[in-house]
Amino acid sequence: MSPTVSLAGPPELDLVVMNPPFTRSVGGSQLLGSLKGAEHAKAREALADLIARPDVAGDLNAGLAAPFIELAHRSVRLGGRLALVLPKTVLTGESWAQTRERIASHWHVEHVITSHEAGRWNFSDSTELSEAIVIARKLHPDEDRSDATTAWTSLWRNPPTSIEALAVAAALRRSKPTYSGEAITVGEGLEAVVGEVFARPAPRDGAPWRHGTFSRSVLDAASEALLNREPVPLPCARAAISIPTTRIQDIAAVGPDRARIHDGFRRSPAVTGYRVLWGHDSTTLQTLQETCNGYLDPTPGREEYATKLWAASSCLMVAERLWLTTHRCIAVRLDQTALSNTFWPVTLKESSEEEQQLIVLWLNSTLGLTAFIGASEETRGPFIAMKKNKLRELPVIDAQSLSGEGRALLLGEWQHLAETPLQPLADLSHDPVRARIDRAFCEALNIPVEPIDALRSMLENEPRLAKPRPRRKGRDSGRDPDQQVLFPL
Repeated sequence: MSPTVSLAGPPELDLVVMNPPFTRSVGGSQLLGSLKGAEHAKAREALADLIARPDVAGDLNAGLAAPFIELAHRSVRLGGRLALVLPKTVLTGESWAQTRERIASHWHVEHVITSHEAGRWNFSDSTELSEAIVIARKLHPDEDRSDATTAWTSLWRNPPTSIEALAVAAALRRSKPTYSGEAITVGEGLEAVVGEVFARPAPRDGAPWRHGTFSRSVLDAASEALLNREPVPLPCARAAISIPTTRIQDIAAVGPDRARIHDGFRRSPAVTGYRVLWGHDSTTLQTLQETCNGYLDPTPGREEYATKLWAASSCLMVAERLWLTTHRCIAVRLDQTALSNTFWPVTLKESSEEEQQLIVLWLNSTLGLTAFIGASEETRGPFIAMKKNKLRELPVIDAQSLSGEGRALLLGEWQHLAETPLQPLADLSHDPVRARIDRAFCEALNIPVEPIDALRSMLENEPRLAKPRPRRKGRDSGRDPDQQVLFPL
């Protein structure tokens, strides 16, 4: 009789610190990429079967990090802690929703740290992806967390050396985060301020954790209020301001993404009946009113599918992806219906040229841009993606709530501005077109101009909208010449 062999599971741990592999099957990369052929297929199938179990939370579309986090969840004792370095998409990405749900349901997310230093969005040396540090404590059964908060730290300077990192950690331990935020200082004077820490209610579910999007708590507060359709707290305003908005899903349908466009069509050198807005070149796509720039042919054998896709063509286009330092237009209106490989076609349920113009104006305003960035997913610093589910929930101006005078004012501005080039988003506060759009909305909605001007200026100074700067030296690779002395004798 063969002896029975029992395998010991992982021990109960007090602390797990983890920087799991980010690998996922995208582009030229593959999960379990070191394996080849049948061996890879077998391992991939086994991993998929494991992650599909009802008692396991995770989505392999998020990559290998998801099952690693599930393992950590099972390994930490009640009251123990978990510290994770993850792609920043863990905070808002759709494929990370199950992991967020697992953490939020069984853990108190105590601290989230993100880097907002231009060019140094990450904490790991081996990636250029934006990253986040998540620190959580495992909850006891029936633990009361009705008043639990999460400290959100936005680093304006990502410490390049271990000594500086220790100084920042010491400053965070001394901090007492509030809703309005507290500066993180590691010395004296303005140069000693390396970021801000602020408090928000702790996550309770898998919905996006958006508070790491902006570097300033005031921008976070404005964006969250816009996205939740609540009165908006604005800089310099005495009270929060109510703005009439409606969600895109309530007034429109969103068309196919770029993957379906590439599946159903191929570009055509000749004129066809299938028009397209191809690419998003900031040197040519500069105005609110644009024209189609090419044509498509149905992929051979996919003609019926292409016809179904074409039924979702529209004149109203909203950017699917943006490079915040160079792109100019969040949305445009075309002279003819079309599809796009870089924009979402949006078809209004009660479509009219005027309604489309009002939405394009809103999305290119400071308030519209603030909400758009807040709802998007950050991949690598300035590079953001607007997913279809996020776009459907995005608030836009409620045209039905506008007064006749306000509507006429905005449409009159469209006639003046539609073909005038916008400046790159990196020059937001120096863009006369954007300023005129903002002033038109202020007058139409009877809200003060000064808070919107202040918001636009703060938004332009967000590191992700800043023009590229040379990278600082890496972690422990040497001291910057102007590095301050953190521990003077």
